[in-house]
Amino acid sequence: MFCPQCGAEAVPGARYCTGCGAKLPSELAQSNEQLETVPGPLPAGTAGALAEQVAMEPADAPKDQQSEPAVIPFPSRSLEQVSQRPAPLEAREPKPQDQPEAGETRARPASRSLATGAVRWLAALSVALLLTLGIGTALALTEVSRRDQLIRDHERQAAALIEANLAYQDQVSALVGERDRLAQERTALTKERDALVAERDALNATIDDLESTVAEYQKQVADLNARLGEQGRQLTQAREEASRQQTRAEEAEAFGVIMSQVVALDNEIHAEFERLFNAVADMNKAYRSGNSVGYFAAYEAALKSAARLDQLFAERARLLAQIGY
Repeated sequence: MFCPQCGAEAVPGARYCTGCGAKLPSELAQSNEQLETVPGPLPAGTAGALAEQVAMEPADAPKDQQSEPAVIPFPSRSLEQVSQRPAPLEAREPKPQDQPEAGETRARPASRSLATGAVRWLAALSVALLLTLGIGTALALTEVSRRDQLIRDHERQAAALIEANLAYQDQVSALVGERDRLAQERTALTKERDALVAERDALNATIDDLESTVAEYQKQVADLNARLGEQGRQLTQAREEASRQQTRAEEAEAFGVIMSQVVALDNEIHAEFERLFNAVADMNKAYRSGNSVGYFAAYEAALKSAARLDQLFAERARLLAQIGY
């Protein structure tokens, strides 16, 4: 029979595998119990090796040990091997017919001492095997209890992990819902972005058209400004010319006024000259007639006419000086 865990050959009568230390199945253990036999004598050095292995095993194994320690089964022998156990030395010793009787007498005590030593050896070996069996049983029970405790701990850890897994699944479901919601929002935002991009492109095209229109208007405004500048210059020239014409007109008007005043003065001077000539003629007539009163009257009239003429000529000279004469 073989261990179902590691495939090692199971020792008859053993409940644990010697290769991995796993507990053998119940049917395999029952079949091993049915084959359980009386242990026979061990070969030389086997008992010492078992005692050393039991002494080297630690009293307390670590609690977190995952696998059970291998239990060393006691070597057993089948019923056939027990029935075929060799006979005592006395039965196997040859009795040659030519051996002297004194030799037979000396061989019997030696065979008895050997049988007694074998019995003592078997008794000591049985005690050692019993001690080893007790220690192994105690260790096996300890390891079984530790294994059960470890199983309970693992079950609690598994329950905690199951709860954590359920919570993680809930969290994953919530995150998946959030992801779907964010994906929908991203889709909506993408559509809105595309609409805004299209609107931006349309606005950019409109801006380009407006810029070209503004450039055309600016060109027209520049032409109009140039025309306005030319017209302003012409208007300034016209205003200057009008000012000059007005100045000329004013000067002409002032010249006309002055000339009219000069003409009036000339007429008055001409009339005053006539009065002066008349006064001189009257003086001449009075002088010839010897009329002194008439002479002096004509003389005074001539003096007044001369004084008036001086005033008129002075006024005429002042008026002519105003017009540059």
